[in-house]
This record gives sequence, structure tokens and C-alpha cells, in this order.
Amino acid sequence: MNVPSPRRLQYGYLLEIPIMLMVGGAVVATLFFHLPPVGQKVLVCGMALPLLCCLYYVIVAPGWMADNDHLKPTLRLLAFVLLTAMIGTGVSIIVLGE
Repeated sequence: MNVPSPRRLQYGYLLEIPIMLMVGGAVVATLFFHLPPVGQKVLVCGMALPLLCCLYYVIVAPGWMADNDHLKPTLRLLAFVLLTAMIGTGVSIIVLGE
């Protein structure tokens, strides 16, 4: 029986995704209250797109799974769609609000 090595099982796992999200969150948290209202809206919209791209990569197209009991592709897609709807609603409230 040919068992792949643990290193081979972790191909595709990227640490850059959580790092990018943390840096983006830190930038938004730092700049948000120092910008005028229009700048705040642009900043929130500008961070929403990379956030959704990262979530898509982590949820729908994962390169590495911790075990073999991962969710089926349809459930992963459903989870991504629900998160996208929640994020879209939050961005819409911020942009269309006062």
C-alpha cells in the first residue's frame, strides 16, 4: 500500500491567506476613523473584495484538509454563499447608511 508522506498531504496549504486578512483588517482598523465618510466607504468596499477572494479559496477550493471528513463541495459552496451574503449585507449597510 502506497501511503503519501505528511509533507505531500499538506501541498497547497497557504499561510499567506490568514496573514493577508490580518494585515487588511489592521489597515482598515487603523485608517477607518481617520478618513472622511466617503473614504470610509471606499475602504470598506476595497477590503470586501480581497476578503471574499480569500474566503473562496479557503472554503470552496481548499488545497489542504486536516482530515478526510471534510464537507462535500455543495456544502462548502453553500457556506461560501451564506458568508458572501452576510458580508455583502454588512458592506451595503455601511455604504448606503448615513
